[in-house]
Amino acid sequence: MKMFKNPVAKIGDPIQGKIITPIDAEGENNPRDKVKYYCPCQNCKDPDRLLVLSRSPKGNYFFKHRSGFEHEWKPMTLLHLYIQEYLAKENIILIKDFNTKNFKVRKQNISINPFMTTIEDNCHEDIRFDVTVITKSGLKITIEVIVTNDITQQKVDKIRKSKIPTLRIDLSQFYYENRLECQSDPEFVKSHTKGLVEDIANQDWVQTPSENEVRKHFEFVEKKDETGWGIVALIFGVIVLFGIANNFQGSTFKSRSYFN
Repeated sequence: MKMFKNPVAKIGDPIQGKIITPIDAEGENNPRDKVKYYCPCQNCKDPDRLLVLSRSPKGNYFFKHRSGFEHEWKPMTLLHLYIQEYLAKENIILIKDFNTKNFKVRKQNISINPFMTTIEDNCHEDIRFDVTVITKSGLKITIEVIVTNDITQQKVDKIRKSKIPTLRIDLSQFYYENRLECQSDPEFVKSHTKGLVEDIANQDWVQTPSENEVRKHFEFVEKKDETGWGIVALIFGVIVLFGIANNFQGSTFKSRSYFN
């Protein structure tokens, strides 16, 4: 599928830059010697990750690598890229519910500062996160986007050791059901990004926030409140059962006396 080698590029920066298609790039009418297009692939063979906007004999625009640096396009990258870009622009994200020892946190919208969101952040030791957001209240949350390859156990261990709250968004099922579109159709992928991110069925926590972070940054319910009502219900149930047992025992005693 050579025609799908480079369906998109990034402008300005290979990591934080805006995603652009060949058609959009040509439509902007930018001087080609002043605009730099970058390959989004992390393992690009070109050390500068540069792409060139070209035109086929049939008039179709496409991105290509410089001579000697050609490589196959990673099929999961297109879906991955647009999810990253969507998250980078959002100022609110919906997070899945989770529990700690003493707190129950229901699903809720979290306000984040989009100007502080980073992509492919590896500032914490040697862990590279797909997306890192900072909430308006100051909490760092990292997000891992799963398309074809899940998080390795080694990375999971590092994340849990770091104690950084980390949310996992699993898009593997969507990818396998729409493989061709996810490889080649930017408009199709863009049209689904919002729904994929907001569907909490795709989410789970690799590392939940600490109890101190829950107190400061989330709406929560203390489990002891629920436990208190549970104890009351349990006591009430025991009383009811005890009363039934006594009534049953009394009936049995009378029955035996009658037959004797």
